[in-house]
Amino acid sequence: NGTQNLWLLKPGCSSRGRGIKIYKTYERVVDRLHLLRGNTILWVVQKCIENPLIVRGRKFDVRQWVLVTDWNPLTIWMYSECYVRFCVAEYDPKGESRKNHLTNNSVQKKFADFAGSDIEGNMYSQGEFQDHLQEETGEDIWTDKLVGQIKKYVKASLQSVQDQIDNRKNSFEFFGYDFMVDEDFRVWLIEVNSSPSMDRDTPVTERLVNMVLTDLPKVIIDYPAARNKSKCDTGGFELIHQN
Repeated sequence: NGTQNLWLLKPGCSSRGRGIKIYKTYERVVDRLHLLRGNTILWVVQKCIENPLIVRGRKFDVRQWVLVTDWNPLTIWMYSECYVRFCVAEYDPKGESRKNHLTNNSVQKKFADFAGSDIEGNMYSQGEFQDHLQEETGEDIWTDKLVGQIKKYVKASLQSVQDQIDNRKNSFEFFGYDFMVDEDFRVWLIEVNSSPSMDRDTPVTERLVNMVLTDLPKVIIDYPAARNKSKCDTGGFELIHQN
């Protein structure tokens, strides 16, 4: 769909943006996959969104933390605060540079102009993102349009694999969900990461990582032992599904 025809080819079991290639035509993707034939690595091919929402001239994604404390019944918690990661360079739909398209902080911080970014740490907190959208539109887009979609796709994605997971009681999984937003304020799920980065290398992540690591024991240790679940302090975690 559309005319930009920009594609990402990524190894299915890698992390931190390693091994991702950007191609301007589908034919180049096919040619590359032919060269990889016989390779035991699984590859993911994704077509880039035609109309991504651009903030301050840049492409971005939203990192949302999700906690699963049981797969049967499926019990899903979402952290109350996410954060937004930017590319250091202005968006160029016709370019193939990782600097323009891969919002992963592990990729962007390797570019020389990362330190001089006019966005501190090349990240927004949820509050900063919410304020920006309010200033641009006059509406609380985050609350009214985005967060509900994020919860919907978190639940749907986990329900889709619930029967494939070997459930083990008294354990948990902690995920980093990556979402993008388009100009129509539709949310798109890009990928789900196991063992998400807990680096504290920006002011945003320094504050949030400390918060979430403090709150995790409240959910995985205190909550199961609490007699009155409704009064148990779960910190920034919200129970969004249990079934």
